[in-house]
Amino acid sequence: MMLKTLEIENFTILAAHTCLRFSPGLNVVIGENASGKSHLLKLAYTLTAIAHEAASVKPDEEKFAQMVGRKLLRVFRPQKIGNIVHRGEKSASIRVGFADARCDYSFSFNTRSRTDVTITRMPEAFPADPPLFLPTREIISIWPGFSTLYQRHDLGFDATYYDLAHRLESPAIDAIDQKLATIAARLERLIGGTLHLKSGRFVLEQQDGVSMEIDLVAEGIRKIATLDYLIRNGSIRRGTTLFWDEPENDLNPRLIRPIAEVLLMSIDAGVQIFIATHSLFLLRELEILTMRRSYAHIPQRYITFNPRKTGIEVMQGDRIEEVEPIAALDESLAQSDRYLELE
Repeated sequence: MMLKTLEIENFTILAAHTCLRFSPGLNVVIGENASGKSHLLKLAYTLTAIAHEAASVKPDEEKFAQMVGRKLLRVFRPQKIGNIVHRGEKSASIRVGFADARCDYSFSFNTRSRTDVTITRMPEAFPADPPLFLPTREIISIWPGFSTLYQRHDLGFDATYYDLAHRLESPAIDAIDQKLATIAARLERLIGGTLHLKSGRFVLEQQDGVSMEIDLVAEGIRKIATLDYLIRNGSIRRGTTLFWDEPENDLNPRLIRPIAEVLLMSIDAGVQIFIATHSLFLLRELEILTMRRSYAHIPQRYITFNPRKTGIEVMQGDRIEEVEPIAALDESLAQSDRYLELE
């Protein structure tokens, strides 16, 4: 079930009432460090995950409120969820909207809340398709036993890592959508092989037939291999909403370029994409690709978080030029000017 809108008031660093509208295709969140872009991505994932998790239990309002509070605590990891109310305010409110309005819900919580929230609108239905979150750090190298340890100990990882580890437990399947199979084949060409589970550990089966332990594989390749495996085991499929925090992390430009196209190919296969990024290279590559006829039809949404003296200014638009200036672009141009001054 695709995410459509999100209304936020007094959540973490966002004090003003903010209403965000999302695209069914590509959604790009841009901002400086500590501007709130990762918080937005995690919040959007959390709200979508809660709605999906509720589909299996059909909770009443009290149970649903408990699910919301606990998931917020596990994803953001404050001592109490009251600590993610914007500093100086007494309460926060959030409303999430889906393509199917029956799944919409809203809630509020105050600075005294540990896990308790007040449901102000209860969903009438729950989305069947689970979302997927790819954090900045890869997880397949520490995957063996991670889920069990996470449940027993405080490992210092938020719940997005646990959720991802749980999804990696599903084995590869034979029948996947042809468009997604094409994407997986492209990813496997990039990494030079296929990810497999052997004796409870991941290995990269290289195209020359040699198996390579995943700990010996470069971190950027591990991230691409993870994406491939999630397609192969059916975790990424038509109807999935994929959240990816800084996909450029640990990837050089030669790999970022094909990954940008993989994102757009995934949208063509029915996947809604959310990314948060610092990378000017990735932004420009997406812009170049969406100007071509083969990807010009893909709906886009760009959201920037810009720190100001009065707080965070949020800008949004359907084209990247509608949300400029962008800090990454400004700094890149300034660096070019400094370099030219040396000549």
